Amino acid sequence: ILVDVLEVKQIAKEYHIEFNPAYIFFLRCGFTKTWDGLIQSEEVTRFLWDNHIVAVAGDGVSFEVMPNKDHDWSLHNICLAGWGVPIGEMFDLERLAELCKKLDRWSFFVTSSPLDHPRAVSSPLNCMVLF
Repeated sequence: ILVDVLEVKQIAKEYHIEFNPAYIFFLRCGFTKTWDGLIQSEEVTRFLWDNHIVAVAGDGVSFEVMPNKDHDWSLHNICLAGWGVPIGEMFDLERLAELCKKLDRWSFFVTSSPLDHPRAVSSPLNCMVLF
């Protein structure tokens, strides 16, 4: 399943989700069923920028589709190096989706405390959501 901005907007409309500044964008692709992610394109880049997304995360081994089919756009480089937007990968979004459906709530507060280790480039997941 390749996900583009049009599909993201349709899902947001269906579930009455608004993108507000400082939101974290979670993308659930059903990693156990597929291995795709968000398409890397100018349109996706502008969508993240225009909605002031401060972090992104997904349930796949990569947030974005790999290998990249449009070599002019590298979401990994743009998000991390260009904007300082952290990328979360391999999140357990199935359980979160079940809880969201049960509560009929699709927005929540997210907190995380990454490991503080000299010269480390990433950290194990240590994330909690509060409704």
